[in-house]
Amino acid sequence: MIDNPRVRLALAEHGRKIAVVLAIVAAVALVLTVWTVATPGTETVRERTDVQRVDAELSHSAVIQAEDAPWEPETELQDHPAYLLNASPRLDLALETDAPPGTTVVHDVRLELRVVREGAVVWENVTPLATEERTVANSSALTHAGIDVEEHLAERRQLQAEFQGVGTVESRILADARYDTGSYEGTLSTAAPLSVTGRAYWLSGDASASDAHSGTRTISREAPVDWSTVWGLVAVGLLALVGAVGAATYRVEADIEFLRQELHRQRFDDWISDGSIPMGVGSEYIALDSLKDAVDVAIDTNQRVVYDDRRDVFAVISDEVVYYYSRDGDWNRIAWPQAEREDTGPSFLDAFGMGDEDVPEVEATPPAEGGVPPEPGPGGPPGTDEGGAEFEPDAFDDAAGPGADAVDDASDEEPFDDEPEE
Repeated sequence: MIDNPRVRLALAEHGRKIAVVLAIVAAVALVLTVWTVATPGTETVRERTDVQRVDAELSHSAVIQAEDAPWEPETELQDHPAYLLNASPRLDLALETDAPPGTTVVHDVRLELRVVREGAVVWENVTPLATEERTVANSSALTHAGIDVEEHLAERRQLQAEFQGVGTVESRILADARYDTGSYEGTLSTAAPLSVTGRAYWLSGDASASDAHSGTRTISREAPVDWSTVWGLVAVGLLALVGAVGAATYRVEADIEFLRQELHRQRFDDWISDGSIPMGVGSEYIALDSLKDAVDVAIDTNQRVVYDDRRDVFAVISDEVVYYYSRDGDWNRIAWPQAEREDTGPSFLDAFGMGDEDVPEVEATPPAEGGVPPEPGPGGPPGTDEGGAEFEPDAFDDAAGPGADAVDDASDEEPFDDEPEE
């Protein structure tokens, strides 16, 4: 329920306009919802075309050669974490490139031996292990190479002796794969550090690389329905429809005069006091058009507005003048609402000190000239008036009062001078 009387009055006075506007908003929201679902728009996107991917990976393995090794002889260990030097002294390498069929690939596998001090290379030597050009037939090209690890260990020890105190000896397997797919070309490079001790050796790191190529083109396509917008429009339409019904209903049921009174009551509350107004107060009563007018009178007369909630009347009492505002209008209806409905109880005059003795019930009718009662009206028999009702002299005398008796006595004593002669 809305507590603000200003808003309630605005709804009551302009409810029809507000309802029409909200109904239009609901209709527009419904149309937009249908249009959004039925006619999706188009969007421009960039689409990838001629997508190609090239991958290169260096794998390693070793075959068990010793009879007394923990593995059976001729057992192949593939991508093993470490290999025993006396069990498998040879390290096998394989560089494999996956590319679209027809791609030309050049593989280059090398062994690098170097001396490094504080990140800088003091000495290095690169030994080619395998260089091959291949054409991809079944989605991949493969090149094999091998290292005699015992021989490589002897070379490392010689370098450690020569560069003792100068730097650290390091070994790496380098692998490059240059490719040309016909649409794209490039080089994939990878490196795997080789660690060798007197008992074992192993490769570290992820020795793989890849490239992805594609072209782009701009296309226009049907955009998907924006359901968030659709549900938003539905919500707006429903709220507007409910608001329209509410505004129209409130306008029909609202009491505009009461809302205006409440607004003025809230605005001028400092000038209004609650109380009981005696109905016999004052002798003059002036009806005002609004509570604001009553407050204006109170301000001008330096009085307060008294609100009698029993009769729902606002009044300003200034001497014998009562200025009042009530939605009921007439002061008499305000003073005696029950009496007016049932036509019982004291009259308005009795309520303010005016009894029946001050206002006669029947006004005396003066006698005709010469004290003779008026002649019967034409068309009626003697003793009746024009409408044919029987004439009652006693009733006439009672109505005329004592003055009529005096006239009758005088007429008995003397005849009228102007009586026509026979």
